[in-house]
Formats: sequence, C-alpha cells, structure tokens
Amino acid sequence: MGLWLSLCAWPLLADPFARPPHVEKAVQFWRQVYAEIDTQSGLIHDNRNPEIVYELLLLDRGDTPRIQQRDIDRRLRDYRRLLTDMAQRSPAHYTEEQRRIQALWGANVDPEELTRAAKQVRFQRGQADRFREGLERQRKYHALVTGVLKEHGLPAQLAAIPHVESSYNPNVTSHAGAAGLWQLMPATGRRFLEVSSQRDERLDVRKATQAAARLLKHNYAVLQNWPLAITAYNRGLAGVRRAVRESGSDDIGVITRDYEGRAFGFASRNFYAAVLAASDVSSGGQAGKLQPGDFTTVRLEQFLSAAAIRDEFQLEMYELQRLNPELEVRYWNGEKLLPAARNLRLPLKVGNGALAALRSLEALEGQAEQLTDRYYRIQKGDKLALLANKLDTQLQDLMDINRVRSSHRIMAGNILRLPAAMVAGLPANAQVSRQYANLNPQESAPAQQVENDFALVYGVLRDNGAERDLHRYAFEAMGLASPSPWDLRVAASIDSLLAVPQALRAPDHRDNQLLAYNEFDHAQLNADPADYLVADDHSIEIQAGETLGHYAHWLGVSSGHLRKLNGLAYRKSVVIGKRFKLDFSEVGREQFETARREYHQAMQAGYFARHRIAGVHTHALSTGDNLWELATSEYSIPIWLLRQYNPDLDFSSVLPLKYELNIPLVEQKNT
Repeated sequence: MGLWLSLCAWPLLADPFARPPHVEKAVQFWRQVYAEIDTQSGLIHDNRNPEIVYELLLLDRGDTPRIQQRDIDRRLRDYRRLLTDMAQRSPAHYTEEQRRIQALWGANVDPEELTRAAKQVRFQRGQADRFREGLERQRKYHALVTGVLKEHGLPAQLAAIPHVESSYNPNVTSHAGAAGLWQLMPATGRRFLEVSSQRDERLDVRKATQAAARLLKHNYAVLQNWPLAITAYNRGLAGVRRAVRESGSDDIGVITRDYEGRAFGFASRNFYAAVLAASDVSSGGQAGKLQPGDFTTVRLEQFLSAAAIRDEFQLEMYELQRLNPELEVRYWNGEKLLPAARNLRLPLKVGNGALAALRSLEALEGQAEQLTDRYYRIQKGDKLALLANKLDTQLQDLMDINRVRSSHRIMAGNILRLPAAMVAGLPANAQVSRQYANLNPQESAPAQQVENDFALVYGVLRDNGAERDLHRYAFEAMGLASPSPWDLRVAASIDSLLAVPQALRAPDHRDNQLLAYNEFDHAQLNADPADYLVADDHSIEIQAGETLGHYAHWLGVSSGHLRKLNGLAYRKSVVIGKRFKLDFSEVGREQFETARREYHQAMQAGYFARHRIAGVHTHALSTGDNLWELATSEYSIPIWLLRQYNPDLDFSSVLPLKYELNIPLVEQKNT
C-alpha cells in the first residue's frame, strides 16, 4: 500500500499522538499558559527544559505594553546574571535566591549547564484569557472543522491547531503574512487556494480548513508520524526531515530534546506539545454543557486561593477552570481568591472526603475577605503628598511605582498603582471596581441588548470623561493595537455599560503566543520537503529543476571547476537526490542558500499562481513507465512537484514494478 493510502491506517495505532517524558513536561507547561495564566502575567523559564520555571511574573495592568516589556527585560537580565554568577562560584557561596534556582536544576547541576542556562532564559506570556475567547469562537466553527477533518480521514485532535495558531480567529493576519484560522502562509495557501490581491481564500474558514487538511495529509504521507507531521505544520517538511536525518531518530521526544539544527528554534520544538496542550484544555470547554456525572459540588464558606485547592486535591489548574468556566482568569492566576458562599465543582476523582478536606483547608488558609484591587482612582482635590502621608508611605515610593516625575502633575480620574501594603487603607468607594471587566453580552445581569456588530461589553468607571477609561480597559482587556485613533464621544455614569464596536478591534496578533515565526523565510516553502540548506561539509542534495549552471552562477565560479571538484565527467548531468560539493571561495554559504531558495520560491509561485492541488492519486508503476513521462505527459505536472509528494524516490535507479507513487491532482485556477 502506498504512503498516501496508509493514512487510513492511523486509527489502528496504539497511540498516534505519542507523549514521551520530555514532551509531556512541555505539554504541562503549555497547559499552564493556556489555562491558568492570563496575558497580564507570564512565566520566566528555561527554553529547553519547560519544567524549569524561575518565576511567575505578574505585570502591572495599568502599564503600557512598552513599560511591561521593560519590566520583563529587566527580570530576564536579573536571571541571566544570577545564572552566570552561579556558574563562576562555589555552591557554598550561593545567595538565597541562587539556592532556590539550584533546587530547580538539582544539586548536581554543573557550571557548564548553568552557563548554557543563562543563555536560555525566556519569558512566555500567558494566554488563558485569549484561549477562553478562542473556546467561545470555536463553538461556531467546531462542526465545520471536525467535519472536514473526518472527510479527509484525519484525527479529530488536529482541530486544536487553530487554538495555537490563531485563537480560532479567522480574521487574524500575523506579522509574517500568515492569515486566517489556520494561519497559512501565502505560498502554502496558493497550493490549494486563491491568494491574490483580489481574493484571499485563506480567510474563508471552510476553504482554509480544506487546505490545512490537505497540507496535514501531505505531511503525514511524507513523514508517516503524527508528532512529526504536526511539527512540520510549523517548521516545514524540509526542516523536520532534516531533523530526522541529522538526529538519526523519528522520535519526537529525542528530536525536541537533543536536536540542535539551524533554525529549529523554540517554536518548532514546542509546537507539537502546544497542540496537545490546546487539545487537553479545549476538549472539555467546547464539547457542550457539563453533565452532573462529570463532577462533584462543594460549597466554599471562606475565600480561598485556587492554588491551595489545586495542591490540596493534587489537581491541575486547567481541570478546575474547565469545571468552573464562569469564573474569570484572575481567580485562577491568583489575582483574586475564589469567592466565598458559592459552589465549586471538583472532579469526581477527589473522592468522598472532598468536603471534609475543604473545611480543613479553609481552617488553615481561608480568608474572611476578598483581595482588593491594587489601583486607586484619583479624586478631585487629591494630592500625592497627602495621599502618601495618609497611607503611611513615602511620597517618592508612590511616585516611583507610578513613574511620576512631579507630584503636582496628576489629574482627577487617572489610575494610580498602589503598593500592596497601601490598599487596605483606602476607603471602599475609592478602590477601582472591575465587576464588569469581562462581562459576556450573553450573560443575564445586567440586562442589555447588544447588537450583532458589537463584540463585548465593558464597564466604564468614570463619572465624566469616560472615553479615557474606555481606552484603558478595552486596550488592556481586548488587546487593541492602540487607543489613540479612537473618536468615541461618550458620557456615562459610574458602572454604566458601553458596547465596544467590533470594528474597533485590531487583529489579534500572535506576537506573544507560541509561534512568532522568526525562522526567516522557510515558511514560504512550508509544504516543500526538499532540503535547500548547505551541510557542514559544504555539500547539498541536488533538487529537481537545478542544473550545474545554476550552481556556478550562484557561487560565482565556473562549471568546469565544480565538475572537477565533484569528479563529474564532461557532458554528465547532475542527478536529483545525489550529494554535490560546492566551493564558497567567492560567495558565502548564506548568500548561496538565499539565491537557491529564491529560485525555487519564484518557480513554485509562478506555477501555483495558475494551478491548485485538488487531491492525491496513487499510481502503481507498470512495465515501461518512465518518471519524467508520467509527470509531464500523463499527469501534466512538473517533475519537482512529483518529487515533493515522493521525496524519497530514487531518480537514479530502476523502480520495482507495482511501486506506488503519490501523484498530486492539479487543476487550473479560475484567474
């Protein structure tokens, strides 16, 4: 049976989505990112060992993104200095903070490993609020996406990919040019869709899902391994095939743990784990209403942190959040305590003693009052000096935490950040209320009819000049690109509601999500399994469409020189799939690779501007078949496209009869 037809055999595998230990640790990391930590906080961690998390960094919600990034960069520098210092001194002289870091790595961590760790410190912004919005959007497209996957014989778990790529937003366009629910790059999209200045079918959910299904099917046909096929969706077929070849393994755990290939960075190593985590978190969120048999219900008598309940019952936070979806992200990330005098759902596995255990926990860690918000709205007549004196703190501390240069330059209505110790001293009516910060229009209280072209409803918390508050809260909660272009003239009373028009929402950029595709232009050849990079021994694999003249031109040397270097006789042609040595005395390796990729990109772009791949046919070779004639005459496709669907085909040997070729079925575009 041919590679393509063997797709239908995947359900027979014991576990098509393997989770070796290294991958499972990464899955746990991404479950935290997607279910427990919102976009106003994040994890400082080691980018090669996801279980090494140095700190949960809570960002100031009142700060601009630029100031938040400054705070992030400062903490990253702190950890790099700590790790570098640890590598240069004896553990006996570690500070308390360094001993905490050592415990994360283990007592036997050596200086060389710490030196590497200093270069691997990374910040991952949380995505729980975005993921929750994505779950709501997924409800609309779930039947369509799973239906198309089933039509193509693909696993239903692949429906989690849009959570990682776009948060199930079909209108997203990334900074790299990927678009739509599945974030297809232009060159990849053109293989299956119409992508032009007049029309972009990547934004059509049904057509884009069909294209993504064909791409994933192609990946699996080439790699015969779902973990690798999913990784190739991010990294490209060529990059994953190179990883398999150079690592000597097709085990996703070995590759993500050990492979150090060029451009196989954080995004590529983590894409498969992120998809598994997204599948875990979303599997309960979109499947419909919870059934009573899924959980047990207990009543909270006091305020408790979600982390305390998680630890007491040995749960994962995403399990609690899935069972209690009505609670906002801030209850799960520690900003707020779980509210008292209300029911909480727990998974059945906690056992019959859940209530008794909860009462014991409340006796130890319960609180009589909720945590207060750490912001103060400046009232008319307020002065920083008087406020600092009233709250028994230093004026300069209050100015520093708010980056205020002059104590006289404050205005009524502005938001002031407070140190935690100051909050308790504020009168209740001066503390910032956020009771409507994440109100869903479908919720019943307070009642208000929301038009279809309005996205969400937010609380406006000023009695005059409400426009400024709307800017701040919408910018913070909705991820709007910038509040400055708005021209909303509103006048609202305290805690009144305002519907924010959908048109004011900016594209939900993925800069702080997993992908942030930064591996130059490999994505332009994402569905192409050919290896266009130069090996360390300065050799390349000859690809279809290339000639000796191309190499001579790109290198700035003569064809005769290359023939002599490779022992290639006069009039002999280069053979597809064979290795060929190059001379970089005139042109650098990167310059050669760029010219080579641009040549293939242009060739493929020209072809797919006029054609699209509509399906795949299996052709069993018979006596007299010739690969070149099959491609160009019988199926009317270029030889390079035939090889893309049969990348391991040996063009220099006679293939056995009945050998099955995968033939892409091509049709003309209506352009």
